[in-house]
Amino acid sequence: MGENFSLSPEIVRLRALKIDHHGDVPPDREDKKLEILKNLRSIKEDYKSGIPNEIKHSTDEDPKWKVRKAWFQVVVFCLAGILKMYVEDVRGGVDPIITEELANEIFTYRGKLINPPKKGLTTQQDIDEAETVIDKIIKELS
Repeated sequence: MGENFSLSPEIVRLRALKIDHHGDVPPDREDKKLEILKNLRSIKEDYKSGIPNEIKHSTDEDPKWKVRKAWFQVVVFCLAGILKMYVEDVRGGVDPIITEELANEIFTYRGKLINPPKKGLTTQQDIDEAETVIDKIIKELS
């Protein structure tokens, strides 16, 4: 029947930092930027790349793989926080944290993750695409 659903520890951590699906982030602008960079680097570096020979589950001994849906959910939550900060910057009349071009790319990519065009297992191309977006954001915020 239905699967038991539980939030990954990464999503719980992001929510504790107030970076949730509404994109809420801590109040200080520079702290926000540093927290976003820290989260993006963690998303990129703390998970294994590649496609394992078997499907990885949260209950596995070693669940920290980019191939897992939970990794992509963490990416979506982080992108939401970045987009919210961008919108707040524009509305507040301050220089946005990222360029409009990158904000549009993030918005488009996030939409693709929320409404994936295909079903099936994650491919290396899926991971590479996410990492490309993450790398662009890290470069722009650094």
